[in-house]
Amino acid sequence: MSLDSRLDRIVGRAEELRAMLSEGAGGEAFVKASKELAEIEPIVARVDDLRAAAKIELNVEALRQLPIEPAPVKGKAPSGVTTNKQPADPTPSEL
Repeated sequence: MSLDSRLDRIVGRAEELRAMLSEGAGGEAFVKASKELAEIEPIVARVDDLRAAAKIELNVEALRQLPIEPAPVKGKAPSGVTTNKQPADPTPSEL
């Protein structure tokens, strides 16, 4: 059994226990489910962290594959782009 499938089983068991507790398990069943869930919740949290980090790593790798273009200089159009801007009217101090 692979590590991923083992982790999936632990996460699945935590979901089962949460469902059992929310459905109103009583007495000894409640106590056993609560204890088991308390033992595996830290593991489930780390599995969630691990899987979130793996998704981030995939996104970073995808971003690395994108071509990088230099940012346009403020106030200048990118090369090959023409603008239809008219010069601004002179201010009273320029007259």
